[in-house]
Amino acid sequence: MKDHHREAFALMTYACKHGCREVIWNSRDGVTPFGTLCRIEGHGMMQHVDWQNDKRDPMHTPVIGDHVFVDISLESLVQHNRKKVERYWGDPQMSHVFERYDSQEEAAQDLARQEFEEHRGAPEKRVVNEGFLEWLKTHRNQVSEVYR
Repeated sequence: MKDHHREAFALMTYACKHGCREVIWNSRDGVTPFGTLCRIEGHGMMQHVDWQNDKRDPMHTPVIGDHVFVDISLESLVQHNRKKVERYWGDPQMSHVFERYDSQEEAAQDLARQEFEEHRGAPEKRVVNEGFLEWLKTHRNQVSEVYR
C-alpha cells in the first residue's frame, strides 16, 4: 500500500534554538507540523530539521514518554474547548460566540465538533503511554488481518 504523505510513519528530528533535539514518530499517513513546542518549558518552538534524514518506519514501536504525532481527536478538542469556554464565558466581547448555548459544556462540545470536522486528520502531538501502546498493538493486528 502506497503512502499519501512523504512524512507518513517517519521518524523526524525536531530541534530548538537552545540545542534540544527530539525524534518524533508520525504514527500515521498524514502531514506533520513544521514546528512544535520543545519539551523544556520556556524554550519555545522546535523546528523540523534534517529532513533528508527522516526515516520511514511503519513498524516503529515508541517507548513510554516518547512524543508521537496522531490524528487529532474529538476528545482532546473537547478538553481544549472546555478551558477556552471557561476562560471567555463571561467576557462581553465574546458574548456573540456563546449566546446560542445554554451551558459552558454545550458550547465546548459544539465548538469541538465544529473544529473536528474542519481539521479532521490534523496532527496532534501526544506523549506515549500504555494506552497508546495498546492501541498501536490492536491497530497493527487489525491491519495485518486485512492483508492476510
